[in-house]
Amino acid sequence: MTSEMAVAEDAGYFEAASRYVPHLLGMLRQVVAYQGPTAEDPAVLGAISALTHPEVLARTVAEFFAAESSIRVPD
Repeated sequence: MTSEMAVAEDAGYFEAASRYVPHLLGMLRQVVAYQGPTAEDPAVLGAISALTHPEVLARTVAEFFAAESSIRVPD
């Protein structure tokens, strides 16, 4: 085992990462099966408008990522 692998193992990285693998595989299956427009589709890109309230966007993104972790977003 290389020293990087040993450090990752000692830190519990592989055990923690393994909990997300089933979720990642499920998401990839959905992406492959999806038949609708993708984020790269010119029609989708043309429909995007800029948000004028960056704090609203920041809170939404923070809440999205906090939902999957132990991080709590303050009010």
